Amino acid sequence: MRPAQAALASGKLRLTVPRTYEKAWSDLLRRRVIGFVAPFAGFIAVASLFGPVAGFVSAVAAMLVCNAWASRFRCPRCEGTYRPWWMRDGLDSRCNECGLEDDELPDFCATCDGLLEAYALDSPEGVAELAASVLPLVERGRLEQTAGTPELPEVAHGRSRGAVDLRLRCAACHFEYRLQADAAGRGRWRLQAR
Repeated sequence: MRPAQAALASGKLRLTVPRTYEKAWSDLLRRRVIGFVAPFAGFIAVASLFGPVAGFVSAVAAMLVCNAWASRFRCPRCEGTYRPWWMRDGLDSRCNECGLEDDELPDFCATCDGLLEAYALDSPEGVAELAASVLPLVERGRLEQTAGTPELPEVAHGRSRGAVDLRLRCAACHFEYRLQADAAGRGRWRLQAR
């Protein structure tokens, strides 16, 4: 069983990013195609009924709505946002948080294979269980705690009573992860950056 899957199976965690990279990229492409076609279709439909000025107004409105919808796309790696079309350098499109380019597939190591999915935590037991599933990787030197408090073993053994904010990095591929939770155990595990 991969790390964090045991905690997921226990019911104390829930998966918040269930889609694969391929599904995310097809969703982004769909948003962009609709964002390109909708203003033209709106212009033609409204202009044929009400004239060119109304058609132009509808095209601008469709463009604004489609761009707002496209800007809600989240990075499949870190859940960050992508730059809007007017801030891109040509066709270059990257995540604002981790720099993932659109249509890029992850190049992660075997250690990170089970860690890339984001998890929402809703109890102190869930936080401890997730930390306990990651602790063997830290003990074997595959992950290292780079920052944060308290120490991972304290969290894994349930001895942490306050807020948790830990950063871990993979020794092989240098993916960085973050475990955050408040004192009530509400928080998340996610890929931070690379």
